[in-house]
Amino acid sequence: MDPSPKVNVGQVAQSPVPIPCDADGNGRVDGADYMAVKRNFGTMSSAGPLSGDFSGDGAVNWTDLRLLLANLNVPQKGPTTLAAVPEPLTLGLFALGMVAAGHCWKRRTTADQGA
Repeated sequence: MDPSPKVNVGQVAQSPVPIPCDADGNGRVDGADYMAVKRNFGTMSSAGPLSGDFSGDGAVNWTDLRLLLANLNVPQKGPTTLAAVPEPLTLGLFALGMVAAGHCWKRRTTADQGA
């Protein structure tokens, strides 16, 4: 029998960063979280966010509904996605094409009026 104690240092449990007003813990504030407020609106609760008490004042009320609406469908912090931005050359070619099309249209309407 080995008298020395064994310590498991391999794994550390990490809890996800809590999202404000996410009652069901699914990682987003949506209709399910609204239902938690709706079901318990006007009641006193010690269950906290699980019951829709997002302000932590012990009651599910207008403050909790306002907090929920402020966070509803708001993208949470995570991997950032960048929007596609056209290159300046592409924009320049597009502008040149629009000028050429406008010039052709003007010449055509002028020629139709002179005939």
